[in-house]
Amino acid sequence: MIFLFGLQPSAMARFAEFGDLLRRLREPRFRSAAALSKAVGLSTNYVSILERGEARPRSETVERLIRGLKLTAVDADKLRRAARLAGEPEAVRWASAGPAIPNLAIWKHLPELLFRVEHGDVATWELAFDDMLGHVVPALSSALAWLTLCKRPPTRRQTDRLRQAARTAFDASYESFRAQLPSDDPGLAVMDAASILPRAWRNELFAEQRSAAKVVRLLKSWSYYPEGWQRGPARLGAHFKDPEIEQRCRFEDVPADSVYRVHDAMVAHRLRTTLGLADPLGRSIESQQEWELKRVAARLWDEFHEALDAVKAKRDSDNLPVSTRLGYARERVKLALRLYELPDLAGKVLPCSKDELLGALAAAAEVLHDPDPRHDS
Repeated sequence: MIFLFGLQPSAMARFAEFGDLLRRLREPRFRSAAALSKAVGLSTNYVSILERGEARPRSETVERLIRGLKLTAVDADKLRRAARLAGEPEAVRWASAGPAIPNLAIWKHLPELLFRVEHGDVATWELAFDDMLGHVVPALSSALAWLTLCKRPPTRRQTDRLRQAARTAFDASYESFRAQLPSDDPGLAVMDAASILPRAWRNELFAEQRSAAKVVRLLKSWSYYPEGWQRGPARLGAHFKDPEIEQRCRFEDVPADSVYRVHDAMVAHRLRTTLGLADPLGRSIESQQEWELKRVAARLWDEFHEALDAVKAKRDSDNLPVSTRLGYARERVKLALRLYELPDLAGKVLPCSKDELLGALAAAAEVLHDPDPRHDS
């Protein structure tokens, strides 16, 4: 975790914008901050701090101020917007004001919504902001897309649009391959049709702000650890509001790419099966996401055992303490266990059984002195 001591200048500037607006709206109605504080039931000191731009306004406080000031709808919206901007990390404000975020549906609404969810101080870190959004948005949107698919299958209209997206991808891919290859083999085109499904499903969920907000409400909090922090890769953590989802799906210290690789592969597999996508020649066709996860999972399994052996031998690498490496690998093993929600997929992409994964977690817990050998498993 990154701890920031004191307010950063940019944060103070954002709070000052809210404070200036609050003071301008207050002055025609109340002679002093003390008079306003009495009207809204807040301490004089707290109202003064808000007007000086020295604190982040809470949403419930903003609503009390709006009622106490008896603002018009236009002024109330201005105050709410100023309060929301004061609470956003500089990364979001900067990126949304320029070309840093691609103009895609998922990027259009999700960053703003994610930053309404509780997050650690590290989310306000202003270095490499594009890297932060490039990790947080794809990873968490992929995880939320899978959870939503588990909670509620696609509606009939969504299913029709997903089929159309797959058909369009198949036709374009098939024509391209026919122009390059002498064979009429449709296998690669079927793979491309299946591979488009995770993105098509995310677009169904995040194309509109209202639907995106509904999905993001599953999140309780998230954390982001930039690359290089504790000499490790960029990593994410997420907790969820629903106790059952929290117990089953929460994760900590997982590389961002692992999060979306796992969940995109699960979405692709589930929707490929649901829509009945199949190779006309009767072969078993997988999506690009499933194929890639198979390759990555094999490497992870090797890295885990290398880290475990190094810890037992007390060998630290030049770049990262080996116990830290094992800790990261263990978190990815926990995430790999999620694949057993789809046993057929797990059997295809993982180079080990569920019992072997659990055994690996127990072995890591023993050398890392974890009091719970099957922690989070």
